[in-house]
This record gives sequence, C-alpha cells and structure tokens, in this order.
Amino acid sequence: ALTLYPSERMRPFLVVCYYFSMLRMNFVSAFSSILALVVLVGDAACSSKNFPRSNRKDRRPEVNQPQEASQEQPTPSEKAELPLDPTIQEPGEPGGAIPVLGAPTYTTSVFHPHPQNNPTTADRYALSLKGSQGHPRLYFNSGELRQLQAQATSTHKEIADRIFAYGERQGNSKKSLPPSSMGGMPKSPGTWRKVGDRLLGLATAYALTTTPTRKDKYLAWCTNALHRLTSYSKWGPEVEYDVDLDGSHIMLGFAFALDVTYDALSQADQRKFQERLRVQADRLYKATQARSPLSWVGAKNVNHNYINHNALLNAALVLENHYPEEAKKWIAVAVKNTEHVMDFREAVGDGSSHEGVMYASYGSHALFITLDLLKKHGLADHFDNPWLREHFSYLLHGTRPGWGRVVGIS
Repeated sequence: ALTLYPSERMRPFLVVCYYFSMLRMNFVSAFSSILALVVLVGDAACSSKNFPRSNRKDRRPEVNQPQEASQEQPTPSEKAELPLDPTIQEPGEPGGAIPVLGAPTYTTSVFHPHPQNNPTTADRYALSLKGSQGHPRLYFNSGELRQLQAQATSTHKEIADRIFAYGERQGNSKKSLPPSSMGGMPKSPGTWRKVGDRLLGLATAYALTTTPTRKDKYLAWCTNALHRLTSYSKWGPEVEYDVDLDGSHIMLGFAFALDVTYDALSQADQRKFQERLRVQADRLYKATQARSPLSWVGAKNVNHNYINHNALLNAALVLENHYPEEAKKWIAVAVKNTEHVMDFREAVGDGSSHEGVMYASYGSHALFITLDLLKKHGLADHFDNPWLREHFSYLLHGTRPGWGRVVGIS
C-alpha cells in the first residue's frame, strides 16, 4: 500500500497498522489490515481522477465567490512541445523511481530479483555425485565420507576431537537419550528440540569415527534414539510445535542419523524409520499448504520459516529414492521458499537481519544448510547473492565489545 499509493497523509496511519499486524495477534492483525484497507480505498476514491477535488463544491461561502480568470493553461499539443526535465521520472513507470517512506522526493533505485538458474530433475541426475541411489547421500556420499574420516585424523583433527568428545559425553549418559515414551518428554515448548540436536551430534560422531568401539557405541545410541522417537505420535508438546521448531529440530537430526546409519540398520528398522520420517515430513508439508497456515509459513524474514523448510528439505532428500512422488513435492516447496527468502535478503543487501545478531546466527545455521544442499543436489545456487557476502560483516560487527546493545532480540 505504501508503494502503490504513496499518500503523504496516509503514511503514518499505514505504518501504525503495519506494526500492529506484526504483533502476530490474529484479532489485532485482522482488524488493522481491514481498517487500513477501508481507509486506503476511501481516501483513494476521494483523490481519484474520476472525482477530482476541484469538482466538489465547497460549502464555505467565501470559497464559492466568483474567481478571477486564471492564467491560460497550455493545450495538450503545446504541452507535448514543452522541454522535459531529464532528471524527473514518473513513479510507477517501467524503470521509474520507487517512492520511499518519509522521503520528500523519489529515489532512483530499482530492485531486480536475482535471476534463478534451477536445473531440472533430469539435469540433477546427470551430475556425477547426485545420481546415487544409496546412503549416505545427504551431505556426502560414501567416497566423500572416507575423505572426511581421513581428515578427522589429520588436517581437521582438532574439530573432529571436539565432536568425538561430545559423542563420548552424550553416549555414556543414559539421560541423554529421549524418554522411552512420549509421556516422559517435557510439557513446555522449545525443550524438545534438544533431542534432535543431540541426535545430530551423535550421528556426526558415528559417521566420522573409524574406531570400532566408538562406532558401536554411537550406533547403539542413535538406533535407540530413532526407535524411541519413532514411537512418539508427535514431535512437540502441542500440535503447533510438532510442525514448528521442536519438530523441525528433531526431523533434521532424525533425517541425518537415518542417512549415515542406514547401511548398518536392519531392513525392518530401515522401513520403520523411513515411514516415521515420511509421516512427519508430510505433516510439515501440509502445514505449508494449509488454507490458514501458521504464521511462519509466509514470514520469509523469520528464522522459523527457513529452519522448518530446511528440515523438510533434509527429509525429502533422504527419502527421495524411497518415496519419490512425495519427496518431489516437498523439495519443490523448499526450493520455492528459499527463492523468496533470498530475494528478500538481496533487497536488504547489507547483510543485516531485523531479528538481531543472536537470532540471525541461529537462523543462519539452517539457512546455510539449505543453501549448501540446494547447490550440492543441483537444485539452485544462491551463493552469489550479495547479502551473503555482507552477512558475516554484520555478525562480526555484533561481536565487538558492547555487542548486546546492537542485538535486536535477546
């Protein structure tokens, strides 16, 4: 509304309605949106060319007095011959300027979304590494995994040792496993995601280690956790958290653990875990397609959006060879959502996030995973987006002394 109808007197009202709508309160959002629309349409109708203000008779007697003849105006043909100012562009015309909130004049900047170059499914499987029908296939194949295992004992030993230390600490603790039944899980939201994070860490330790005793320990922990999570009817304390951050953290860890342990599992466990992941992915997919979706579905600038779509993409790529038709739909949703997310960031341009440094770093974990997977699997390449180049400068700026003063949300 601010862009299409830049009425100076309407801007403050529209801005207030916009911020009320950001409160995520259904009643306030609906009321603010409807009120803004009604006032906007009414004001536009009064100001339209069909009903110019000059044709409306003013009731003030002093205004209705006969007016002296005004200076002659040029005819249309004379107007066409008048010299044009090359520095002035009409707003709304192709290549014209876009009105900016609060600016007395028009700017000359025009946003052009970054062109997408997304290969087809046939092109994807023409790639040398991504036609693999086996596992692992999500972030690396079996050949790449052997290289990572070699690096874990040489060039990247310091990083790998920290992962193994985490695996030992969690693998030796019975309390680190999810409860044997869903009733033992906490009732408060936000606490279930830790289960998915632990599963992600133990599965990484299992994939990287070549020590038999460690490998057996980590495999036993992952298998036990997968069995327990499979028995849960939902992956969150309430339905909405099942298809939000709690469920998405668990889905990410579940998908990765299934991918790296797949060949070590029995066929019965493979089918069992595949089906549970399929059910959860389909549940999240349907949440994105709902007629009245949850707030995160359309919020392309909120961490919930790309964290949840990242989980859906991970599940889809792991199950792509087992449930191809369903996975194809899930992948398409993740690809399209990421295009919108990155177009929004390109428009921002400077690498910043309105959520502040803390939530930006939290959400970027999932966003960067998504970008990496899309490129690895031949789906899309967003790595030349200018926002990415500036994002790390933004994060570094937030780590300076007194960084808490620049955090938007803490």
